[in-house]
Amino acid sequence: MPLVKLYMKRHFPKRSNLARVRAQFHSFKYPSARNLLERYDFLRIEERKLGSRGVACENMSDSRHPGAPRVLFFHGGAYVMGSPHTHRILGVKLILHSKVRATLVDYRLAPEHPFPAAIEDCLDVYEAMRRESDDPIIFCGDSAGGGLVVSCMLAARDRGIPLPAAGICFSPWLDLTMSGNSIVKNRRRDGIIGNSPMSLYARAYAGETDVRHPWVSPIFANLAGLPPLLLQASSAEVLYSDAERFVARARAAGVEAELQTFKGQVHVFQAIPFVVPEARMAMRLVTTFIRDISERSATAHLTAAGSR
Repeated sequence: MPLVKLYMKRHFPKRSNLARVRAQFHSFKYPSARNLLERYDFLRIEERKLGSRGVACENMSDSRHPGAPRVLFFHGGAYVMGSPHTHRILGVKLILHSKVRATLVDYRLAPEHPFPAAIEDCLDVYEAMRRESDDPIIFCGDSAGGGLVVSCMLAARDRGIPLPAAGICFSPWLDLTMSGNSIVKNRRRDGIIGNSPMSLYARAYAGETDVRHPWVSPIFANLAGLPPLLLQASSAEVLYSDAERFVARARAAGVEAELQTFKGQVHVFQAIPFVVPEARMAMRLVTTFIRDISERSATAHLTAAGSR
């Protein structure tokens, strides 16, 4: 892992100047749609606008599996940077290894569009997808996007919107007060965001809203009634205690929640190449979870149809 950490330190920003941070983040050589389509001739990438706001999205699918489970993906980037383009690799991994159809949301970013803009965009897309098909939808996201997975569930629950079938969170940011003990404990060990100005990003996202608002920091929310949740995190990252505390609180609220811990990995290690065994293992576990949720959803659908 030392070489991976060194590489990531060189390419991922630690500055507090947001314009420079964004420029550095987006200058990274992410896979282009053209390169991916040339490599995987069965891959389909379609740009769409969904919902009443016309939110830009990127649909990714495998032409060999037209009826695959649907995943709505929220990218990371501390709520202030990132896009479907920067996170295509996670979409591709989900498609190739978990056999899903993925929709990546280009939600509005802070500080230009503070809370709750990102949630409004993601829920707008979710409701549009629900209108298109009765097929179950699984939320998935990394880092800030992992936080959005839970925030969107809470917002949907509180507004009476039917909840997704499940949620998957990679290294989620769930406590924007930064009160977890791993924030200090793992600062020197976390080669990705250990020295990032996370409190600055948190204030930019929250805007005039208290960062303890349950939709901003789901760690403080009433979690009752949420669907099954799978969280994956590294014990060496600064956000580890977010995942640890959240799962404990979710279980106490009666939610089916699991934390899969990986030792010594970087933040959102699922996105790095499969030369890292833990990245392969993580996606295998995600595949198992998605398969289980899909089977349960199919059974529930048949049961409901039979009772009519």
